[in-house]
Amino acid sequence: MCRFKTGSTRASSSRQKNKNQEKHNNFQGVLQNRFVGDEEGITAYIHEMSRKQINIPKVLEFSWLKTEKLAKIRSALKQKKLKQFLEMTGNVYPDLVKVFYTNLTPDGKNLVSYVKGIKMKVTNNVWNSVVGIKYSGLKVGKGNTNGIQEFNKIQYYRSCVRNPAQSVNKFHAGNLTLTPRLVAYIIAWQLNPTGTNHVVLHAEDLILLYCTMNLIKVNWVYIIMEHMLKSKGLTNYRFPYAILVSKLIDHFGIDTTNGRNETIKAVSEIDNSTLLKMGFHKVDDCWVFLKSKTHKEERGGSNQNNDEGNDAVPMEDDIVQAAEQSCYEVHHTSSHRMQSPADHARSQRMKSPSTEYRGESPAPQSKNKDVAATHHNALVAYHALEYRGEPMYMFERHV
Repeated sequence: MCRFKTGSTRASSSRQKNKNQEKHNNFQGVLQNRFVGDEEGITAYIHEMSRKQINIPKVLEFSWLKTEKLAKIRSALKQKKLKQFLEMTGNVYPDLVKVFYTNLTPDGKNLVSYVKGIKMKVTNNVWNSVVGIKYSGLKVGKGNTNGIQEFNKIQYYRSCVRNPAQSVNKFHAGNLTLTPRLVAYIIAWQLNPTGTNHVVLHAEDLILLYCTMNLIKVNWVYIIMEHMLKSKGLTNYRFPYAILVSKLIDHFGIDTTNGRNETIKAVSEIDNSTLLKMGFHKVDDCWVFLKSKTHKEERGGSNQNNDEGNDAVPMEDDIVQAAEQSCYEVHHTSSHRMQSPADHARSQRMKSPSTEYRGESPAPQSKNKDVAATHHNALVAYHALEYRGEPMYMFERHV
């Protein structure tokens, strides 16, 4: 009886190993197709890029601005030639978007990437053709206010809030009047999107808000390019501009069959529900802020990871989790051999409860162990035939 159990267990184990090997081969085949033999790109994708989330992009309809009589916002955005960019909708290719960012490099005033072996050189003509914007205007940003020397972020913030007399200890977007509030939202979600913490305005957000409201010509191509490169280089940044990158993939004629294809849904639109969440309500055909009806975003103002800030391209189900586990069983030994010295040192720091993580205070020991285990085991993006995406919990940052 005991011998029978042992033999049965060995047979089951052998079948599982064969199944895992088959999934591993499928995974390698998918990556070879996307990177066309670029082993360096495949390694970067496995250990870094596939772990990062993609922002769910928002869509703004200018007809909605007209209907709601938000003429000042509509005029400012149209004057900056942003209508085509902000109204972009359509299909998104999450996996190819990550490949695009994995291979993304600057080339003077252009961007260059490779997807499925095809070179994508994004020039001024491409920007103009795909999104209707050109490489011209002020190159403003954090620490760069050339051309707007009169700008003072504290003074400008006070000029935009409902109560200018209140003290300013942080630049909270929830204190703004309707017009700058909605423009700040568009900046944070579409023009210069961040993954979380949309209720706090950063220096760059205030600069872009100032330029937009004062009809100052800004080089949006430069700003978008810089933000793309920054999101690739910083591990805590989500990948932005998913629709834009997908449009570029279509523009260069890259084959998108046999891959994930997400359609931007109506819930991603900026509309009346957006204003309601901000605390604005329609009274006599005008939008006004009603303090008694405190909105979710302001209630969660002290929590940087508010509900709106957690939007990312939706992940999959139990099949995905099973595929991830199979991928780990096949790869967990080789993944150590592929680690660079820097990655190894970083993983060792994460395992140590007494070591600070990115300059922050040390977390409790149990939490550090959980983080280290999550990052160690998440070999990411196992693309077997039935696998369509990575489970969100595997790649979220908890520190």
